[in-house]
Amino acid sequence: MAKLNMIVDEHRLLHGWDTNCVPVEVFSRPHPPWVLAGEEYRGSGAISSSLSSSPWAGGVCWLGHLSPDQQRTLHDHFAGGLTFLASEGALPDQFVLDSPFVLIGTFRSPQVRTLSSYYWWQDLAMRFGPYQAPLCGASYFVPNANATLAEFLTVYPDNWQTRTLLGRSYLLERNKDDKDAASDTFIDDVETNAALTRLHYFDLVLIVEDLPGSLALLRKKLGWTKGDWDTERKGSRRDKDENLLASSSWEGRRLQDMHRQDQKVYDAAVQLHCRQLEEEGLRSTFCDSI
Repeated sequence: MAKLNMIVDEHRLLHGWDTNCVPVEVFSRPHPPWVLAGEEYRGSGAISSSLSSSPWAGGVCWLGHLSPDQQRTLHDHFAGGLTFLASEGALPDQFVLDSPFVLIGTFRSPQVRTLSSYYWWQDLAMRFGPYQAPLCGASYFVPNANATLAEFLTVYPDNWQTRTLLGRSYLLERNKDDKDAASDTFIDDVETNAALTRLHYFDLVLIVEDLPGSLALLRKKLGWTKGDWDTERKGSRRDKDENLLASSSWEGRRLQDMHRQDQKVYDAAVQLHCRQLEEEGLRSTFCDSI
C-alpha cells in the first residue's frame, strides 16, 4: 500500500527481494557514515563508496537503533526524498515525542502472531539457514532449521509486542547472561503499563484482524486512495490453528502463558484502533462486534 501512495525505497537486494520500504543504507555492514551519525546525507547515490567502520545499523529493525537526535533528523538520513519508511522490531529505548513523522503501528492477536512468526522462521531457515532466520538478529536463535513448534517456543521471546513497545534493550538484551533463557528480563504489570503509555505515541493503530477498518483509517487520515489491502497483501492469510490455540497441549499452554502481558497490550490496541475509527466518523464490523 505504501508503495502505491508514497515515495519509498525499492532497491533490489539479494535473492530477488527489494528493500520493502526499509531504507537500503541500513542493510550495509558497516553502514554508511551518515545513517546513524546524525549527519545529513551528502552522497551521490543510495550507498556511498566509502563506508565507515560504524557498526551494523539493524537491517529491517533499524528504527530501534536511533538516538533521540537521530530520530529528530530522520528526514536527513536517507537518499531519494523518501516520504515513507518501514521498520520491524522494537522502538528505540528513548523515543522522542517531538518526532517529525507520523507513526503507524500494526498489531495482531499475539498467539496468532507468534504462530505466524514460526511459519515465517521455518521458511527463512530452510532457505538461508538458522543463523539468518531470526528477526532482528539477536532477538532469538534456534540452531536447528527443522525445529518443531515446541522447540521454537522454548527460545522465542515472550510478550513480543510488549517488548517491542518498551524498546530495543527489552528485546535484544533480555538474555545477555543466559543464551538459553527465553526471557531473563521479566515483563510484569509495571513494564506493561509503560508499554501501554507508548502505545499512545502512534498516530494510527492498525489491527490485522480488522483489515477493512485499518484500510479505512489509512485512506481517511493519510489519503491513501490507491490500492486495496487484500489485493496487495503478501502474507498473513492463514487464520492459524484455532484448535492448537484452544488445546491443552504443551504448545497450546505455552502460547497462552507467554503472551499474558501481550494480550493486555493487544486488547488496548484494539480499543485505541476502534476509538480512532469513531473519531474519524468510520465504522467497522470488527469494532461493532466487540
